Amino acid sequence: MYVLLYKREWGVFAVRVIKRLLAALIAGCFALGLTLAAVTVTEHEVNAASVTPSEVPSMRRSYRDASCVVLATCLSSYKTPGGSENSLFKVDTVYDGDLSEGKLINISAYAVEGQSYLLYLREGGGANYAEDEASFSSVTEGLIPVRDGVAELGGTEYSLSSIIADLEEQRSVIWVPAQSYYYNNAEELISACDDIVICRVTAVTSPTPMLCRSEERGESVTSTIEQTFVTLKVENSFGGIYSYGDKLTVALAPTHAQSVINATDLAAVSFDASPDMPKAGQEYVFFLLRSADAKSELHFAVNPYQGFIRLNGDALGVRGYNTALAGYPTLGSFAELINEIKGF
Repeated sequence: MYVLLYKREWGVFAVRVIKRLLAALIAGCFALGLTLAAVTVTEHEVNAASVTPSEVPSMRRSYRDASCVVLATCLSSYKTPGGSENSLFKVDTVYDGDLSEGKLINISAYAVEGQSYLLYLREGGGANYAEDEASFSSVTEGLIPVRDGVAELGGTEYSLSSIIADLEEQRSVIWVPAQSYYYNNAEELISACDDIVICRVTAVTSPTPMLCRSEERGESVTSTIEQTFVTLKVENSFGGIYSYGDKLTVALAPTHAQSVINATDLAAVSFDASPDMPKAGQEYVFFLLRSADAKSELHFAVNPYQGFIRLNGDALGVRGYNTALAGYPTLGSFAELINEIKGF
């Protein structure tokens, strides 16, 4: 009898122990699940919170070098007959540049079909097979996938909104030449210019403080510099991309705000006489550099002393400090010089 009671009590006790162990095990698993979930959420929140415009400086160079910045969806990816990867995209959103929403673009890179990408693009490079497709290549080393408002760049996640905020900030910054070089002879001066144009000045603004950025030896410098914006109407150009009637805008900084060095020996250059500012209604020959920002239409004078020459009929008003062109007093003689140098 006692043996039966003992066995029964022991069975009840064992069942209670097993139930308690199972309850403890379930509670432990639940607690562990909460911990892992908390860690996952915390890491995601830290990643999202750590993204600020100041933490994506690498995008500044990409923005500067890009001719357009868009959000686009990959429609297809394929290999060209030569074996290179290409992808066809449809533009969803245009952040900068002259592309339009719905435009089909071809990019020389692999992409996942149906995936959205933030694209920093330069013209050329893709293999387009249709007239309504434009060819581009990516400025960034790899394409930037975007999922649920989060962009992945170099293995790190950034909120798309922070990148766009940084992009908006960069739009208000002028990329200016880091250094101005003075040229001792006409051939060097002409070769250094991106464009040489005969223009009539149509408007000149008052000096306006602008946030300016320059880059030299991989280092970026930002400062506020007064800029005078000169609007030009092209009357003729010497073999450039501009033609009669085109409008250009030139940003001119004060002489004291520019460091000018001799292109030959790199010695500092300065003159007692300050260069005159262009005046509306007058004609000039402008010696221009294009902006480092591929999207900007701004131009800059090659340097404060050789950036423009007053034109009065056929006479060139070459100032004494512009020694490179001292022997060319007329437009005709200057045109002959350019013909000799560039072979027009």
